[in-house]
Amino acid sequence: MLATGLVPSPAKQGKRVTATDGTGDALKGVCVFFLRPKNVKGVTKSNIAEELLCGCLDANKRCVLEVVQEYLSQVMLPALQSDSHWGPLQPTQVNTFINTLKAYINFLHSETIPRCCFFLSYFRYGEPQNKN
Repeated sequence: MLATGLVPSPAKQGKRVTATDGTGDALKGVCVFFLRPKNVKGVTKSNIAEELLCGCLDANKRCVLEVVQEYLSQVMLPALQSDSHWGPLQPTQVNTFINTLKAYINFLHSETIPRCCFFLSYFRYGEPQNKN
């Protein structure tokens, strides 16, 4: 997945758009993403709403891992659980996938990630950012 983020430009007072696959540039600021679940026909102005899933993750004031955990648990998991059209997958395969996603969300919510976000916050802002 290629993510684009709107990040402050150190050279100018404006903003710039950065395209990244996540291997080089760290996400800071707002991430706008586009997912295309099927590649059956071309995307046009008239079918863009049916062909693309668009979203936005705001990591301006919180750790990006917290934002991803919240998105997965509050948006994606409920959407996937309510979907009954899984194509040729067997119910056991669907359950395995859902349970794996739940385990990943629980991992993101565990003690490991808040500590990681604390340190990321420290290095990003120069001082710890407490939620309290």
